[in-house]
Amino acid sequence: RIETDFRGEGNSLRLRHAYGEYWRFLAGQSWSTFTDVTTLPVTVDLEGPPSGNSVRTPQIRYTVSPADGWTTAIALEAPKVDATVSDSAEAEGETFENFQGFGDIAARFRRNTGWGHLTVSTIFRSITLRNQGGETQLVPGLGLQLSGRIDIAGDDEILFQAIGGRAISRFVGSLGGKGLDVILDPLTGEWSAVTSWGGYVT
Repeated sequence: RIETDFRGEGNSLRLRHAYGEYWRFLAGQSWSTFTDVTTLPVTVDLEGPPSGNSVRTPQIRYTVSPADGWTTAIALEAPKVDATVSDSAEAEGETFENFQGFGDIAARFRRNTGWGHLTVSTIFRSITLRNQGGETQLVPGLGLQLSGRIDIAGDDEILFQAIGGRAISRFVGSLGGKGLDVILDPLTGEWSAVTSWGGYVT
């Protein structure tokens, strides 16, 4: 599957999905395993809810159904990092690299029922950066999400999502792309993971 649109920078062509599936495996770019897009509501704002998790990322995913109504997936995903260096640190003319030696590990457990579904997903991050002293620093990150859909009557339904963790800001709607996964402390010269959380009911 290949899917594109023209919502890139300056209305340029943007790649949304590009992946292949065989048996229980998926390889390529698609929705993160940490994401549950079936609980995202339709909104006037194309970005969706401020805390909505709607990230697409390159990955290798394995999915299995261990029992009727249950689906489990685990994936190794591309470890893109949002990092912020303070103005005072940048003023010294230093360059702070981030180089990821290992990808993010995401897992999802979903239960489908007659009234809707419930999903619990998690992500483990191993963020590697060079600190102000030029040394390699490992900053671990962990995220957890609970989401679901409750069917009421006809086309009416309740959608909900709660997300929280450390170094997962890129997965939290309006916080993504603002350098809030990790921040460099100009006093210690060390990187610190930022705690982010959010949720909605619609």
